[in-house]
Parts: sequence; structure tokens; C-alpha cells
Amino acid sequence: MSVVIPIKGAHPWSGIPVPEGYQITPDGVFRVESNNKVREKIAGPVWVGAFTHDKLNNIYGVVIRWIDRKGDEQERALSADILHEQGNTLAQRLARIGLKITNGKEQQLIKYLGSFEGEIPWISSAPRVGWLDSVHGRLTYVLPDRIIATDQSERVVFQPEQHSPTTRTIRPQGTLDAWQDQVAQPCRGNPFLIFAVCYALASPLLKPARLEIGGIHFYGLTSRGKTTAAQVAASVFGCGADPSDAAEHAYIQKWNATGNGLQALAAAHNDGLLVLDEIHTCDSKDFGAVIYNLASGIEKTRLTKDSGMKERRTWRILVLSTGEISSRQKIEEEGQRKSHGGQLLRLLDIPTHDEIIVDTHGMDAGSFVQKLKRDCGEHFGTAGPGFIETIVQRFPDASALSAVVMRELETCERLLTLPETAPEQQRASRRFAQAKVAGRFACEYSILPFTREETDSAVRAVMKAWTAPTSPIVCAPHKLCKLLFSGTGRAFVSGIPKMIKCASWSVTSRMTYSCSPLMASTRQRAAMIQKMSPVNCTSTDFSSATARM
Repeated sequence: MSVVIPIKGAHPWSGIPVPEGYQITPDGVFRVESNNKVREKIAGPVWVGAFTHDKLNNIYGVVIRWIDRKGDEQERALSADILHEQGNTLAQRLARIGLKITNGKEQQLIKYLGSFEGEIPWISSAPRVGWLDSVHGRLTYVLPDRIIATDQSERVVFQPEQHSPTTRTIRPQGTLDAWQDQVAQPCRGNPFLIFAVCYALASPLLKPARLEIGGIHFYGLTSRGKTTAAQVAASVFGCGADPSDAAEHAYIQKWNATGNGLQALAAAHNDGLLVLDEIHTCDSKDFGAVIYNLASGIEKTRLTKDSGMKERRTWRILVLSTGEISSRQKIEEEGQRKSHGGQLLRLLDIPTHDEIIVDTHGMDAGSFVQKLKRDCGEHFGTAGPGFIETIVQRFPDASALSAVVMRELETCERLLTLPETAPEQQRASRRFAQAKVAGRFACEYSILPFTREETDSAVRAVMKAWTAPTSPIVCAPHKLCKLLFSGTGRAFVSGIPKMIKCASWSVTSRMTYSCSPLMASTRQRAAMIQKMSPVNCTSTDFSSATARM
């Protein structure tokens, strides 16, 4: 993303040593002879404003500044190797974003920009969005259009990979007040929508919480609000438009990418939320491996053209996924692979049924959804940066932030789990606890127009949807109860603790096709089933009992 800078006072290139043989004026850059006689115009006013250095990856670059065709000053940080690419790549990129270049002078322009040296400022660069590592523990969060930092004395510039989507999608439009009124307020009374907002805000807390990468997958029938929930979450950091309407600018990405492409997307959304729509479009033959790779936080090892080791991308993200089928079904759809607990823990399947849009605030459902979707594309990108800015202002350093976040996370996790919860469920519940902590912080910081009780309740509702059995067999429990409480059934139930040693086993996980589950101990499950009465057992009783398992 090029940054537009208002022009004030003297020429903005004043103090920059222009390479010998060139002259820069308000009319442009000219090639001059030794006697200072102007020979030819190369381009509009353009110059190197600074040299950059990414200390973490030891990558050098340049900040190119120019006056565009409308008279605005712009700048963009680019890796230094672009000055040595074959062809006119750099000239084409600059022309695309407003620099006027004389036809046939593209190579002269590249030679001119590559000739800058001497007393030119050096600044730090960051190749991706997210928290910037600091040996002093200073809090610095990089966004494409600005840097949020405790210490403003050291300038940092965003220097992304070429074609990084975040340069177009992570940006603000409108005000925080407008977003709260038009996007957040309509979420009231809709737990899935409130949860989506809290979950998005939880992504910058991933590093201070020292938690693993993971995701949540909303699945269910089409036209039930899944993409709308994704748009609400996306509007926290960037353009919340429906990707079907504004693919180039929408924060939401599609699953229809290669494994390498998805890893590049993950790196581009570092310390943020990666929203992926339409899981069925992913054409990978091993979707389980895709989940593992996304959750690994590091790119696969690859070789360069000369067989050297290529530098690997890394990331920390939360994933919000949507689709008509569960991730488990996606893994097993070919009929050749079996899903594993580790995959289902990394991307939690949450059935949505008809529970995303509940309260339409007096409007008919269709009009409510269309207005909310439209507003997500008009008011966006203010809540996330506002949340991060408040964090940076309130905490003196990274260690102080981490201490508070981890303490709150422990409290919320304890409230969401039973005393003897199985390790697998504890691990999964941390994802819900993250959303709960973020929701509480955001309410306290006046980023969200909700109460703490509303965000807590929304997290509990979505977690309940994850734990609830979803198979049709649960909707008609009487035959099952008769079987369980028959002589054969009771003998079977009483023998479960001896037969099954794996704590991740659950009655519902053997009956359903969803990943419910990963719940309490085997002994607890057996005891709970034994307490159920075959006479008085109703569908509600059975669902409630199995949800606690």
C-alpha cells in the first residue's frame, strides 16, 4: 500500500542528495549533461526517501517517494532486489500507482533510482503485519497504513511481499462510531455474530497469550448467515464486503487455493484473523495436511533455483472458516482418508443450524441480512486498530501485557470447563476463552458497544453449539435409551471404563459425523449414562446430558 502524504512547505525532496547527472524539479526528473544542460525528462518527481533494513530477516530495501498525477505525494517501501529485476517491473508498478513515466525511459528511471547513496536516512522495515519483535519488549504493531507503537521515536515502515493481499484489504473506512452503530449494534441478540467480533479481536492476543495457532469452522446449510458472520468478523480489521461482490478488496479469502497459497495468505495475516470462505472449494487431495500446515505456523522447506534453502515464512493467526460441510467431512470426502483428533482440534467444527441470525431488530430477515452485509462493506477497519492502540497505550511493555492476558485467559478457561475435563477439551476450550478475554477487554476499552455479560453469553452459546450432539439419532433417543438400559446395554455401559482407555472417546463421537466432543473422562460418561432414566428420558434430557459429556 502506498501512503499519501500531504505536501507542505519546501520541496519534499529537499535535503536528499540527488545522483550525479540528474536533476529533480516540480516538473519531474531530468537527465543532465556535465555542463548542467538539461537533456531529457525521465519521469515525474520521484526520489529515494530512505533506505530500509529488516533486522529480523536481514533484508534491505528502499522507500521510493513520488508526486502522483493528481499532485499528491506518495511513498512505498520495496525490497532492494526489485531494482535489479529484468524488464520494466519496477517502472510498471510505479506507473500503475500514479507516477508519470516518459515512454521509453523506464530503464533510465530504474538506473536513476538505483544510483541514490550518501546522506539518506535509514529506517527499520517489517515484511508483514503484526507484532514487531523487540529486544527491549516495546509494543509495536505493524499495519499496512500505519504503525501502532509505544515508542514513536523510531520510524518503522511496512515493506510487504509483492502482491500481498493485505495492502488492499486491511484498511480503515469510516469511523469507529459508525462501525459500532451500523455493524456491531445489529449483532446484539445474535450470539454467533457477537462471538465472530470477539474472535476477530482475539487474534492480536495470540502472541501475548502464548497460545497455539488454531481455527473455528462454521458449517451448515446454505443461506443461513455463515458468510454474514464472516463479514462481521472481517470488518474488524479490513473491508468486510462479500467476496462475491468485491473480491479484490474483501478481507475474506476463499479456500480455493493451493497449500502453498494458503500458507502465503496465513503469513500475510500474521497476528491477525484469516477468514476463509467455502471450504468445499479447496481442491487439496489431503485437506487434513492443509489443516496441519496452517496450524504449524511455518512454511514448508523449499529450495531456490540454485538448490539453496529458501527462507521460510512464519505466522501466528486465528482462522475463521465457513462452509456447507464440516472439516471432518472435507477430510474424509474422498473416502480414502480418516480424520484424526489432532486435525479436528486445530479446526473446530461448529454446526450453525439456523442460529446465526436470531434477532433481526424489527426487520424481516432478508432485509436485515442484506443491510448488515452492505454495512460491513462500508464501515470497517477501525475496531481492530482501535483495540490494539488502546492495548499499546495501557501496557508499558510486552511482558506486562502477556502477564495480564494469561491471567485473564486462565480465569475464563476455568469458567468454561469442568474440573475433570479431558485434556483434549481443555485444549480446545482455550480458543473460546481467547474470544471471551478479547470480548471483555474490548467492552472495557469501549471498542464494542456490548456489556461483558453479552460477550460472555455469546461465547458460551457458541461453545455449547460445538459440544452439542448433532446427529439425527439424538433427536429420537428413546430407542437408544431402551438399548442402553436393557440388560445387554447396561452390561456394555458398565464395562466401558475397562474397554476404553482413551479419554477422547465419547458416545456422540461414535454416533455422529461431527467433531463434538473430546469431552470428560470415560468414567464420567459411563456414570452419566447410567443415571439416565429410560422412562423419563426425553430428547432435551439426552441432548443436555450428552452435551456435558
